[in-house]
Amino acid sequence: MMFNYLRLIFGQLHNSETPFLPEVPRRLKAIAYTLIIGGGVYWTAGFAVLGALQYFAAIPRTVGIDTSAAIVFGVLFMMFGCVIWGISYIFARGCELQQESYETL
Repeated sequence: MMFNYLRLIFGQLHNSETPFLPEVPRRLKAIAYTLIIGGGVYWTAGFAVLGALQYFAAIPRTVGIDTSAAIVFGVLFMMFGCVIWGISYIFARGCELQQESYETL
């Protein structure tokens, strides 16, 4: 889903005269929400499930699973999603300014 949205965004940007199209911020927000939710699930799995197994059953140590890596990747996904979410608001503002420019002319 996320890669399909990226393909659609870059296809539209390549074929249009302006990058500030109404579909771009909407698709960027969908990518951001996917990363934030996916990172949250990954972080929760790393923290709650693997962390509990590490302390109570010692299973990850014997299997070789590193719970800190799962936690770090989940937080990185969420942070990257927040950055893309902010970029989507920049594109939304650009769409507003582009519309005002068209109305002025």
